[in-house]
Amino acid sequence: MFGLIAGFSILGSILLHELMHSIVAQRKGLPVLEIELFIFGGVSKITDEPKSPRIEFKIAIVGPITSILLGFGLIELSFINISYAPVILMLIYIGIMNVGLGLFNLVPAFPMDGGRVLRSILWKRKKNMISATRTASRVGSFFGYVFMGIGLFQTLFLGIFSGLWMLFIGNFLNTNAKNSYIQAIYLESLSNLKTYEIMGGISPIIQYNTTLDVAIREYFMRFRRNHFLVALNDRIVGVIHMERVKNIPFENRSTMVAGDITEKIADIPSIKGDMNGRDALAQLTNSQKKSDILVVMEEDSSDIIGFIEAEDFQRAISLIQNSTLR
Repeated sequence: MFGLIAGFSILGSILLHELMHSIVAQRKGLPVLEIELFIFGGVSKITDEPKSPRIEFKIAIVGPITSILLGFGLIELSFINISYAPVILMLIYIGIMNVGLGLFNLVPAFPMDGGRVLRSILWKRKKNMISATRTASRVGSFFGYVFMGIGLFQTLFLGIFSGLWMLFIGNFLNTNAKNSYIQAIYLESLSNLKTYEIMGGISPIIQYNTTLDVAIREYFMRFRRNHFLVALNDRIVGVIHMERVKNIPFENRSTMVAGDITEKIADIPSIKGDMNGRDALAQLTNSQKKSDILVVMEEDSSDIIGFIEAEDFQRAISLIQNSTLR
């Protein structure tokens, strides 16, 4: 019974650790998609990078501090006048686990909390986030290889099964350190591009009364795009999606028109053409309207000049990868 309580308490401690990351991130204007718990910890899925080293430091340090303070608090609580030994042992055990959780996360192995603390310090010193991320990523990979080496030694020479655990953690750290560095490069590069530079060019506009079979043949098949703007009386009224067209039975496509399945402009998130790519991607990811495109408007008016879909960001990232990634 006490083992079950201790297990759920530790799970709750991990959740509290990640919840503190999420609370601070949201207060600093960074959206949090979800908190994910897995076999050896958890992660707050923050959908953007911090805008300054100070914000990075605060978000990263709050989790370990919370775990360490909670751990010492539980250990101190065990010294009060409790006569039931199992309760004392459980408090000490959970307290030690929390202190261990906090200290382990302070290991400077990016993208763990300690690695992000390291990056924030390097970022502030170098005044360059990419350079700081590169160094922190290399340190993270180093710790990953160290853990993998320890795990391999334990497994092969000591016959300790837990060595497989160390191998798994080491591989996780190594892989995520490299991926986090690549992601940082992409986001920083996107921040140097304007929305209108990422757009896939001006695509033809489908008229509201165009039948779906004509739309498929003359637009979707010809231009190989998944979305098109729809106009009625020379005014853009919405966007037609290929996925919606696919759901229309074949026999109805010659009688139904584009306007019948057009998504209204008001239901699609919109941005200005001079917004940088990083902020545009964040808006697409975090939009409450759950759209897979963004309508792009003129910088100084509400005139629509086009739209951006996920493929446009992927194309821009691919170009960045080919031109800047070493």
